Amino acid sequence: YSTEWDYVEVYPNESSYVEFWLDWENDMTMVSGQVADDEGNPISFALVNASYLYDEWESEGSLTDENGYFELYLEEGDYRISAGAEGYWVDAYDSVYVGNDSLWLDFNLTAIEQFDGGWSGNVNLVGNHEPEMIFLGIMSEDYQVLRLLNEPGFQEVPLVNGTYHLFADADGYQDVFMPNAIQIENNMVSFDIHLFEEGFVNPPHIEFAGDVPNDQGRQMRLVWNPGTPGEWDYFPFYSIWRQVNEVPMPLWDFVEVVPWHGMEAYSAVVPTLGDSTDMGIYYSTFRVTAHTDDPMVFYDSEPVTGYSIDNLHPGAPGGVQAFNQDDGILLVWDQPLDEDFGYHKVYRLDLDSEDPAIEFTTSDTFFVDNVANSYLEYWVTAVDLNGNESDPSNVVTITLAIEDGLTIPMEFALQQNYPNPFNPSTQIQYALPTDATVSITIYDLMGREVRSLVNKQVNAGYHSTLWNATNAMGAPVSAGVYIYTITANEYRDVKKMILLK
Repeated sequence: YSTEWDYVEVYPNESSYVEFWLDWENDMTMVSGQVADDEGNPISFALVNASYLYDEWESEGSLTDENGYFELYLEEGDYRISAGAEGYWVDAYDSVYVGNDSLWLDFNLTAIEQFDGGWSGNVNLVGNHEPEMIFLGIMSEDYQVLRLLNEPGFQEVPLVNGTYHLFADADGYQDVFMPNAIQIENNMVSFDIHLFEEGFVNPPHIEFAGDVPNDQGRQMRLVWNPGTPGEWDYFPFYSIWRQVNEVPMPLWDFVEVVPWHGMEAYSAVVPTLGDSTDMGIYYSTFRVTAHTDDPMVFYDSEPVTGYSIDNLHPGAPGGVQAFNQDDGILLVWDQPLDEDFGYHKVYRLDLDSEDPAIEFTTSDTFFVDNVANSYLEYWVTAVDLNGNESDPSNVVTITLAIEDGLTIPMEFALQQNYPNPFNPSTQIQYALPTDATVSITIYDLMGREVRSLVNKQVNAGYHSTLWNATNAMGAPVSAGVYIYTITANEYRDVKKMILLK
């Protein structure tokens, strides 16, 4: 027979009547098997999940016993059947046809040697009932974590890169399901989970208030638990409010209204009035209010504070040209295309010197440099209003009249980056006694490649390259220690640098 369930509210000194009708499921097919590691050791408490190929949200699951065995009863159809456990990569059969004959499926799980990031936060219970157990699930296509918690409290879950759904449940409490709640890309994510007791009227709770990635700033994303309407049955709508900073009285700006939609988690992108920049952090505080049918009765969440970031670096200046004139060197380049353009940086590197490039700033699209005889390289970057610096432009070389030839280094060398620590950009200088095929690459402390700065044939001499703290996709990287390496013919060297935010 089928398994049916329902919630029942039990009150003191009152009886409750519950009726179940079970469907005959003689046409169900048993799918069984064992989950083990690469050495054949059984894995208990592994989740085996069968999802319809054409509807991933319709699924059946089973947990393995102490010997790693499981049983599933499925209707006829095509399924993706997977198995996963904490600390192991998910193993899956991507297409399994379940007919009338029982199936045996074995899964071999490979241990994860290195995690990329993780989630941490408190699992909180709002109510008086003490459940026997709290269930916590964090799941992606490649990795899944299931935990049974004896009590609420702090949890830390290492994760590999990917997008995760989060599920939490406890008997007597409303479950929480947050699709795509955790995005791991070599980072840590922190927010708390709140489970609300059935029957209580609880305000909404903001679970996450953070920056919207890959935008020009002035936006944050709020994710909130809808709260528990209790006797009101449902909250018709939610209003979002932003606190007004630097005023002598409590004052809140109305932002927007989000209608009730029966979801287990709500999300909205909300505007801010400033961003976190290299000059400091502009904090924004929000709260969410749940409204009832009575306009005089509403429930405010606790305020939550965060900040937005301009994550997009401006485009590199194009069309850089240099002209030797009587009054100096004239540099010209194209107009900037970015709406939040701030100013340009002009870098001048003396190829006859070991000193780092000298920086100049201008808001124009030209620059006149009064210099004496020398071998010079110039490049230009754009800086937006939030301090994000672009990739360098093309390099132009100027040779002024000079009696002696260009000084050639006596040996290969990789200099310490300048400045160090740095924000938002730094120069990396290197010396070549001969022409060489040069590769300069940035890595994080886990040994993962962040960005390749140079990969070409370079003439002998003193050279410099610029890194603006972005990865290969142009996205800003987090603060921390990074490693940079050089390969020039047979020469190798490695150094560290520190990025501050």
